[in-house]
Amino acid sequence: MRIIELSQGSSEWHEHRSRYIGASEISAVLGLSPWKKPHELFLEKTGQLKETISASKQELFDKGHALEKIAREKYELQTLKKFPPMVILNDKYPYFSASLDGLSDDKELIEIKMVGLDDFLNVLLGEKIPDKYLPQVMLQMLLAEVDQMTFIGINHSTQEIASMTVNKDSEFICNMIVEAEIFWDKVLKGKWE
Repeated sequence: MRIIELSQGSSEWHEHRSRYIGASEISAVLGLSPWKKPHELFLEKTGQLKETISASKQELFDKGHALEKIAREKYELQTLKKFPPMVILNDKYPYFSASLDGLSDDKELIEIKMVGLDDFLNVLLGEKIPDKYLPQVMLQMLLAEVDQMTFIGINHSTQEIASMTVNKDSEFICNMIVEAEIFWDKVLKGKWE
């Protein structure tokens, strides 16, 4: 794992993200994203389509980022640890990058998501994280070289947090790597077919 000194959200960070499959994009690569199809991501990565963000979507992102900060602070108080956000690469996987919500000195990795009531209860009860986020956390564990991480859901209306441990799924990760390599080869060649 290699830490890259970038401020998340900066123009340098956006430029960096354009050169990799980011952890938040892996669901799209696998066809599991409710927001973006694989071909659309391919067009963005090859410069054929500029990602557009509507005002309502930007408002949702802004709310999510504000709640992420609140959730991190609450979790830091619970654990008495610090979780600075950071951007990482791993030389074993040169086409992946991840912007982590937090990684403590003792290597506890966290991912924070604003969630609705049903997903919040699933996390609170330790049952499951939302399926759409599973590829993201698996990729983060792969790049950070950890076997488990903490998923934190923050309820968007009450600002309560719930957390649960997610274990690395090696079979899922192997399949994810194969699909990502196929996708990235298409990006490098600039051809979808």
